[in-house]
Amino acid sequence: MNRIIAIAALVAGPIAAFCLADEQQKAAPASLAVEVVDAAGQPVAGADVGFGATMFLRKADATADEALKWTMRGISARSNSAGLASVPLAEGDRWRVEGFCLTGRQAARRLAGVAIIGPEQLGKPLRLTLVEERTIEGTVTCPELAERHMTPSGGLRVDVKNAGKIVLSYHSGWPKVRFALPPGDYELEVDGQTDTHAVKQALHVEATQGALDLGTIKLPASNMALLVGQTAPEIPGVIAWKNGSPGTLEELRGKVVLLDFWGYWCGACISTMPKLFALHDKYRDRGLVIIGIHSDVRTHDQPPVNTPAEMDALVAEFRQDLWRGRDIPYSVALVPAEMLKHRGGMIENRALSQASEVYGVWSYPTYVLIDRQGKVAGQLRMHDEEGTKLLEKLLAEK
Repeated sequence: MNRIIAIAALVAGPIAAFCLADEQQKAAPASLAVEVVDAAGQPVAGADVGFGATMFLRKADATADEALKWTMRGISARSNSAGLASVPLAEGDRWRVEGFCLTGRQAARRLAGVAIIGPEQLGKPLRLTLVEERTIEGTVTCPELAERHMTPSGGLRVDVKNAGKIVLSYHSGWPKVRFALPPGDYELEVDGQTDTHAVKQALHVEATQGALDLGTIKLPASNMALLVGQTAPEIPGVIAWKNGSPGTLEELRGKVVLLDFWGYWCGACISTMPKLFALHDKYRDRGLVIIGIHSDVRTHDQPPVNTPAEMDALVAEFRQDLWRGRDIPYSVALVPAEMLKHRGGMIENRALSQASEVYGVWSYPTYVLIDRQGKVAGQLRMHDEEGTKLLEKLLAEK
């Protein structure tokens, strides 16, 4: 499974990130005053201003200008007839990052601009210059999956970044990508999300007319996709078991095995755990064995989670409130944190353990189904009817 440059920033000099002292944080303004102008210095009315944007491309409107719409992430404002906008700075959002990614777009005029804002600029009126944007088009493929006549099951995501900050997070289906950006220098992180791993690519957008062709971006298949139909690898790096070891995957042949990659730090993992309890209760007599794989993230200044008792202490509050006092009823393997890079991928720290790297897991929770012959059958998608049908199908097989 959350990142280039506005004309105004070019005048001021290189973009930089800043760290705030405590006294600066206390003096944080409640809003950010922005004057939005065009390249001629004239006020731009009706521009949406915020911190980063998202785009969702649907097939029905792939070629329409409406498909290039930016939606500002979280807090935002719209400039008035004088080109002025006041972007609120919520208390919890003020100092989460070292520098702000200020984003603006006037859709009707196809103008856009972006800048990283440093703390020394806060409390002062800011000028954001919007210039004519360009349409960026390209195609994304995964040759390894194509060779296996496999269709990627997830959508495409492209994160456009400058100075490590997301400027635009773009989502679409395979294989086409189409989005709009103002001129500048960017870094793209392109990810197929489910069956592929991410790659990085530099992008320079010149201030010229016409669409910019990205060409074809090739993504590497994930280990998860390549394992489908293959014998499931044994879980590497286990340092301890809660509720005892259920045996090796080879010893569990004849059973349907569900591997749950999760962690105490993952809200989605914790909140969906009762659904796993229900699956355990409903199907254990039909041959389902659930194995939790607890991925730790404590690698530096916090002690690692090496024992079941340490893990239990971290989930005690959730067990009482969200799990209604119930403890995990199946075996859980504890694996140590190892910040690894997936095969072929270019994004660091996507795999949190040897087990996650071997199975190609980058999003948590991830549920991997293994059939009675010990082969990887695919993923269980807890909120997808097709995913539960796969589980029923595997259980029905003898």
